[in-house]
Amino acid sequence: MGPMSIACGCIPSGSLLTYPAMLAQVRQAMAEVWDLAESVLGKPLIGFSIDQYIQRTQNSVPTHKPSMATDFEEGRDVEIESIVGEVLKAAKEIGRPMPILSTLYAILTILISERDRKKNILKAP
Repeated sequence: MGPMSIACGCIPSGSLLTYPAMLAQVRQAMAEVWDLAESVLGKPLIGFSIDQYIQRTQNSVPTHKPSMATDFEEGRDVEIESIVGEVLKAAKEIGRPMPILSTLYAILTILISERDRKKNILKAP
């Protein structure tokens, strides 16, 4: 949820899922990662589902903001490479397209770069 939250202005996860268009994008991004995990592992994931995760998030505290979004807002490092970049590398290795996650990665890279550029301009003597 962290990457989607940042892309949408760092809104809380529960709020994000109230928008049908974003709910569909979240579901699709999660399906991309889920399918990749099953391909890499060579077996189906059991004991948990995308719908269960979404339901749990919708039922949680509506003001909960992912730590990645808080890090972004507070100017700290954001774990974009370890959370999104590594997934995309794994997908590329097996030739798996990940259109939602790839787009999200591109957007986050720009947002983080621009945030850091502005931060550096403000620090200039």
